[in-house]
Amino acid sequence: MSSEKSVKLETVFDDRNDKTGPFKEQTTQGSKSKTGSKERVRWRACGRRRQCRYVPKPAPLPNKPWEPQFKLKLNPPDYIKMSWVRGVSVYSEMTIQNTQSTPTCYKMKCTDNSQFRVRPPMNFIDQGGSASVKIIHNSFVLPEPNKHYFAIYHVKCTPEDMRARNFKRVWKSSAAMDGVIRIPIAFETADLKISTNSTKQKPGSSAPPTSSTMTKTVSAPLKQSKTPTGKSSGKKK
Repeated sequence: MSSEKSVKLETVFDDRNDKTGPFKEQTTQGSKSKTGSKERVRWRACGRRRQCRYVPKPAPLPNKPWEPQFKLKLNPPDYIKMSWVRGVSVYSEMTIQNTQSTPTCYKMKCTDNSQFRVRPPMNFIDQGGSASVKIIHNSFVLPEPNKHYFAIYHVKCTPEDMRARNFKRVWKSSAAMDGVIRIPIAFETADLKISTNSTKQKPGSSAPPTSSTMTKTVSAPLKQSKTPTGKSSGKKK
């Protein structure tokens, strides 16, 4: 059921796909004959422009004064990018690498448990090893920008705790954590993209880029189709 929803929404977002979705409906409703009118309806849908808005990536979230710095290695390191589709579960993966000389245990917390799921939310990592974490999101409404983030904590543990997987003993005191980091979440849609070069400036300009420079018009390529009389239907309405 979720796959059918995702395919239908993709065709609504991208009007250049001429096989399913809006094209199939428009060609069926707007064509009375099997020749020219069907091609003209398809051409008008292809020539329609879409607005693609580019926003800067989220800024890093600083630690509180009493919190220790994060000592593990993350991939991605600064923020999590997720694609939002209405009513469809999407996920993103993150890798946590233990660069310390002792085993460590991590745990992850999110800002909204009704929208996000982490698998696994807590795990042990041996020295020099790594662990993969899957972040799942499902929402019918596009989340607000710069609102949600994940907090990752880690603490040293012994090989005995790692073999016994004794999470309760490792996390018996919150003051025992060795590091913490907060990773913001950025959502992308078909009309909203994360700009990776938002801080770059053009040569000779001293002012930083404004929000107006983040807007870009994306138009589909123009396709001319020939009618049975040999004339091309290149007239745009």
